[in-house]
This record gives sequence, C-alpha cells and structure tokens, in this order.
Amino acid sequence: MKKFFLAALAAATFILGGCSSYVKNLETSNSVLKLDVEDLEITEQITATATATTIFGINWAHLFSDQAGVAGKMPYVIGGNVTTTARGLAVYNLLKENPGYDVVIYPHFDSEYHRPFLGISFITTKETTTVTARLGKLKTK
Repeated sequence: MKKFFLAALAAATFILGGCSSYVKNLETSNSVLKLDVEDLEITEQITATATATTIFGINWAHLFSDQAGVAGKMPYVIGGNVTTTARGLAVYNLLKENPGYDVVIYPHFDSEYHRPFLGISFITTKETTTVTARLGKLKTK
C-alpha cells in the first residue's frame, strides 16, 4: 500500500508539476503610416451606446461572445483610450452600426454607473456608456 501511495504521489507530481505555458503576441506594431486629412473621409459626430454588467469583475453576458468589449489600447481608435468593457462595447457598436469605416477619431465617453449592492463596485456594477466620435475611412483614388 505504501508503494502504491508513493507511485501515485510521484505520478501526480510529474503530471501537475510539469505545467507551463508560453504566450507571445503582438499588440501594436511600431510602423508609422503618415496620412493627410485629404486622405480620409471623415463623418460628422456619431453616437452609439452599450451596457455592460459585471459580477465579481466578469462580464458574463459577453464572456463567450464575439463582442467581448476589450479595454486597452486599440489601434483603430485615434486620440483616446478605451478603459472599460462598456467603452469597448460602445466603440464596437459604433463601428458595427456604421460599416465601411476604418478608424474612430477622438472619442468622447459618457458613462453612468449603477452599483445596487451597497454601492460596492466589486460585487456587481452596471455601466452604460455612450460614445460620441467621428469616423474615418481611407479615400479610394
């Protein structure tokens, strides 16, 4: 019985102890593209809205969706940073509602937060964000 226990312990150590992962990705490239205003077709200001509800910091409604609403630096957003999931979803909705455009130019975000559980944002938060921005696309010659 002791040999079986030692063999099982050795197997478990080998199987569980040998795990490692390696992730390599490229978030943004270092290349520079110089454009003039004449190279872009720019719209008037357009708005879009999105709502994200997070429970314990996880957006369960969009967890396994193609519209995940990522936060961070987006290469197609010029002059702004997307800092929350709802803002990412609002930018996604803005581009989806206006197909054919390549970039979002200087977005302005208006966010409203609702924290129903004693005002504590860690447990649950509902954020409704409206983005107002101009969209641009490259002119074809």
